[in-house]
Amino acid sequence: MTGGTIAAMSQSLLESVTLGLAQRRLRAQLDTRRWRALTRRFPGVLASMEGMDLGPWVTPLWEGFNAKMLSAIEPVPPMRFLRESVIRRSMFVDVRGAWLQAQMELLTGHFGAEQLRELAAETPVGDPPLCDASLMTSHNTVHHLAHLARYEQHTGSQLAACSTVLEWGGGYGNLCRLMHRMSSELERYIIVDTPLFCALQWLYLSMTLGEDRVSLWTGNGDPPATGLVIVPVPAVPELDVNVDLLISTWALSECSPLAQDHVSGARDWFGAVRLLLAFQASNAQLPEAGRLDAIARNADCDVLPVGVIDDNFYAFR
Repeated sequence: MTGGTIAAMSQSLLESVTLGLAQRRLRAQLDTRRWRALTRRFPGVLASMEGMDLGPWVTPLWEGFNAKMLSAIEPVPPMRFLRESVIRRSMFVDVRGAWLQAQMELLTGHFGAEQLRELAAETPVGDPPLCDASLMTSHNTVHHLAHLARYEQHTGSQLAACSTVLEWGGGYGNLCRLMHRMSSELERYIIVDTPLFCALQWLYLSMTLGEDRVSLWTGNGDPPATGLVIVPVPAVPELDVNVDLLISTWALSECSPLAQDHVSGARDWFGAVRLLLAFQASNAQLPEAGRLDAIARNADCDVLPVGVIDDNFYAFR
């Protein structure tokens, strides 16, 4: 064994130990009392959307993900829900290596070290696996911040200037959390998703942003004019709103053509002047995903490669 090999192994061991200690510090920050109080309410939040028909909106792939995730988080999400395999496969990037390095270089150059430290710091909710002990961040948070940095660099627009945002497909709520950290000017942030993911977002964002800021709207009356509004996708036909920015990172390309056409055509992007989209080329599991390329170009978006993922693209306006 060469000296270089021994040094590399020692460095790898040191990094592993450092990350492990950082993960323990992060876990210790969780307010377990609040978590237990909110998870007791989780079944009721989910039950309030029972019977909503997803059929016209989602693809078979996401019908399967929803079914698998339901079995993983019943009756309530586990405290370390971000470690569940179905969630890590469908909505949590943790690749590291060259992918992470390229995104870290982008973020450091765009935000600077001090701002990046403030933006990237993880929350203990869900026990996200850390990738960087000094920043106390996960690769998933780095990945989400990279979308925002690429958009600002390419368009010259400052996302902090947006006061109203609609996110189509919000995962567990992390991008929403980061947008609120970037901007103190956000007046209303709307997330549209399947009922199961809406319930998970309600839990995660109530923990991270504060329960008083989070509302679940199912189509009865007008949606709240301010705060964080979570909307199950079957209620979208009743959602009469206009926003400054529409975000959809892979969710819209993974929806049905009906959903794609509803957002882009019938609703004209909910009036958004700014669009931040990410999508993949069509494939065997998502044969309609590539439709978003022409849809985005028709909306005067610039389409460019994501870079770290082959056959995946951004569309910015």
